[in-house]
Amino acid sequence: MSRLQQIFPGPPHNLTLEKLAKVNVITAEDVLALYHARHFSGTIRNANVSKQEFLSLLAQLSAHKAPKPISAADLLEDTLENEITLSSGSKELDEILSDGIPGRHLLEFAGKTGTFKTQLCHHLTAQASTQKMNVVYFTTTNSFSVMRLGIIWTHMNPNQPSPLKTTSKEFEEFLDRIKPIQVFDVHGLTEGLRIVEEKLKKFKRPSGIPIDVDAEMTVESEFWSHCGLVVVDSITNLFLPVLCKTNKIGHVLLTSTAQKLKHLAHLYDLVVVTTNSTVAGERGADMERPGLGITWSYVPHITVHLQQVDDRTPLKFYAQLWKATNSAVKQPPKLCTLPC
Repeated sequence: MSRLQQIFPGPPHNLTLEKLAKVNVITAEDVLALYHARHFSGTIRNANVSKQEFLSLLAQLSAHKAPKPISAADLLEDTLENEITLSSGSKELDEILSDGIPGRHLLEFAGKTGTFKTQLCHHLTAQASTQKMNVVYFTTTNSFSVMRLGIIWTHMNPNQPSPLKTTSKEFEEFLDRIKPIQVFDVHGLTEGLRIVEEKLKKFKRPSGIPIDVDAEMTVESEFWSHCGLVVVDSITNLFLPVLCKTNKIGHVLLTSTAQKLKHLAHLYDLVVVTTNSTVAGERGADMERPGLGITWSYVPHITVHLQQVDDRTPLKFYAQLWKATNSAVKQPPKLCTLPC
């Protein structure tokens, strides 16, 4: 039984769907594409479906897909019940973020090279895996490191043997909850996000509730039904080569990717984290701003600017909230420390 037949199991639309299936119109996307196609009338005629029957089906489908209004009280209850908060690994940075990174948000770490952007992504990955949340980690610079994760895991589990010397069952389970994906260009990321959305749609309901596929879950369904964090490190490396004033396609791809990331975060209760470089602002080299231009600046819910400490003290950096939907901004930079 197709997805549409599950939505409309009874007459009269089930009969219309059976006829449309004979001309390969099976999904909701197929119905919408057919409606906008030039050969619309001829196709439904070949399927022995009248225009009135097709438009009736289209109207019911539009009503089913339309967003349902909910009360603010229901929204608050849903937020409190399903709220996810991830620690960044830095106590001071968590304080800036009001006790961590909230779910259904896209957070951006922006800073120059050597400001611990990738290290923070590894700490977030470790925190998520420790909370039994699965992680998809898109790495664009081959910066994902199991060795880094091993050091962080050892610090978080001082009573366990170091995985750098001997691999334990606990550390293997920790790594099983992380899926690194190497991407080399924009199209690789686009295809990767398409697959992520496809898997989440199959195994995880909107608002983050797992779908009961079978009595005994497979490895695949177990991973995607408990996926809670998506990392893109670094988004700058992918889009900077295709962004210029004359390349409109690059801006379209950036906008499409931004919408996809925010859509996944909101619909499936995920924390989405990206890293971005900074460039000199209009007022001079001392004034930095995130890269990828104005188009991208409206995308993240939260932007944290990272700076090096003058004496390059190990594991110390300055963090400042540049943009946030749930916290006060315009605070001065705060000295932060990572444990390892």
